[in-house]
Amino acid sequence: MLRCDICDRDFETEGGRELHMKVFHANKEVKETKAQSKKDTLNVLSTEDLEVRSKAFRARLKKRSKRGPVELKVGEKLTKVKVCALFKDDPLIGNWWNEKPLSKILKRGSYKITGSKRMANGWKQYTLESSTQSVSWKEGPMRGSQCVGLPSVVTF
Repeated sequence: MLRCDICDRDFETEGGRELHMKVFHANKEVKETKAQSKKDTLNVLSTEDLEVRSKAFRARLKKRSKRGPVELKVGEKLTKVKVCALFKDDPLIGNWWNEKPLSKILKRGSYKITGSKRMANGWKQYTLESSTQSVSWKEGPMRGSQCVGLPSVVTF
């Protein structure tokens, strides 16, 4: 009979004793864990970073509101370049961690105006459609200037 010197357990074979020593009484080394990838971490913004982003957003919104109203007719066709030209500053669309400019989101092709809706408060909602995407936005007067909302892009 073979016996473990540390825990006084009996073994019938040398192989069983060696496996027991390896599993239960081996010197365990602490392995350093790898740093998590950026995809796995949660981005938490400090108050300073949040304030900087907020100021940048307000500046972009102010810049976007400096054009006059656009009159588009239902059935009219526009190219991608003309659609991007409707928005002065190529607005960033998406969540703050995954923002892309409108010019990168829109695909090639022509866009047909399928909806032009006038609302009671003086605002208008436009809807453009191509074979693969739909773009819609609102614009209208706000505090004495023309305000253009962020476009919503849906890919079919």
